[in-house]
Amino acid sequence: MEDQTVAEYAGRLQSELPADMRPFAAVDKQTTVWPGTEIPYLFGSSITEDDSTLRELIESAVQQWNDSQDRIELVAAEDTAEEAVLFEKPSGTKRLCQASLGYTEGQSTSVKVNDKCEKGSIVHEIGHALGLMHEHQRPDRSTYIDPVDWAKEGNNYAVAPTQYQTAYDLCSIMHYHPLQKPDDSPAGEWFTLTEAGQKSFDACKGDLPTENGCQEVGQRCVLSSVDLSAVAELYPGVKGESKETGEGTVADAPK
Repeated sequence: MEDQTVAEYAGRLQSELPADMRPFAAVDKQTTVWPGTEIPYLFGSSITEDDSTLRELIESAVQQWNDSQDRIELVAAEDTAEEAVLFEKPSGTKRLCQASLGYTEGQSTSVKVNDKCEKGSIVHEIGHALGLMHEHQRPDRSTYIDPVDWAKEGNNYAVAPTQYQTAYDLCSIMHYHPLQKPDDSPAGEWFTLTEAGQKSFDACKGDLPTENGCQEVGQRCVLSSVDLSAVAELYPGVKGESKETGEGTVADAPK
């Protein structure tokens, strides 16, 4: 495959993805998806005009989501909006990137990030806000990765109830890197690839951009083809449809 940039990869996937190819990545069975195709977002009061670097990172991550697919559009909302993806800056100086999962009627969905979060990590957190869970928390993960003991129970690492209709995706932007783990965890990787996992990753990584760090498990460069398919399944409308035409929950989707 010829070398390609992130933008070229996203554009090619969007044009080549078959209309009837709609598998899931990992999604919570109880997660409610956002109604309609326009999903509002706003900056909380903790992100001020002085936080220009953080604002630019968030806007760039939002733009990557909007450019990568044609099902939903993240749109800037009025400060008074009750239901929105709410970007907030946590207190303290330690790197923190985390998000609530999916839509809750009458509430905002919190995405907490600071300027130590890379753009790709913010793209990952937006995926949670849209309803995507960690790929590595799927119940079938043991076929593809072999976690160490502590990771079998740890928050953000343990198996969670999900549903999916596709093979495990080691190229997903929703998967963790083997070294992405809590500060107080033992040294070394928290998982290794099984033989099947290595074959699976070798099969998908060729479709990832060749930029530094993009062809690794836990990449934070692009939405994979399965990530895009998951969004297409969760949000079957197209951009610009009314709020009433997009309602539904993950649990309502085909098994």
